Amino acid sequence: MIYIDRSKIKKPELFFSENLLIANQRLKEFYTKKDQLKNQQRFSQPYRLEFVKNVRLDLRELFNSKCAYCESEINLVTSPSELDHFRPQNGARGYDKVFNPKHYWWLSYEWNNLYYSCTVCNRFKSTWFPLKGKPANINSPYHEIIQTEKTLLIDPCNDKPYEHITFDNEGNAIAITEKGNVTIDILKLNREDLVIARFKAIKEEYSSWEKILKLFNQKNYIELKTIFYDW
Repeated sequence: MIYIDRSKIKKPELFFSENLLIANQRLKEFYTKKDQLKNQQRFSQPYRLEFVKNVRLDLRELFNSKCAYCESEINLVTSPSELDHFRPQNGARGYDKVFNPKHYWWLSYEWNNLYYSCTVCNRFKSTWFPLKGKPANINSPYHEIIQTEKTLLIDPCNDKPYEHITFDNEGNAIAITEKGNVTIDILKLNREDLVIARFKAIKEEYSSWEKILKLFNQKNYIELKTIFYDW
């Protein structure tokens, strides 16, 4: 997991469209009803499929065609991708068995809450969203939420992942902080395929450095030999 600067691409135009205004209004009308009325109705999102299809390409560009959480390359042909809501849209679960059913529906169409994810990380993450302390008030603006909530999941767009997770020479993710430990646990960042892929990348990196050092030493040897004979 690496830090992603969301400012490197502009907020997509579809987030300023009339369809999105209507979609957000429908969300608000449904979720602000009394629980009894909500239970008797089924919420419909006619714009949802079109929205997901359009925004996925922008997220792919933002996250460099990689999963926001495990950094696995997502091939458009062979690897299906998911549009992930960092803060879940249909209720959030914490480690303390507390379930907040009304969080975070109002961020369903919030650009900053949308992440590009592989299907595996998306499945493991599910509706998990553990916090230290209380969740933000319902309908709180996004910029206020990230200032007030103390999440126990690393946010690759607002945290510095290297402060919470490091890796050993075998490719295993090692927690530095509590947030790092919770993130590794929930997303299963030490699943076998990831560890093998990281170990392979480490070996390739070492091999590249060995070649560079070898060339460097050869160059130094030739230069020293030339100086000696000239002398």
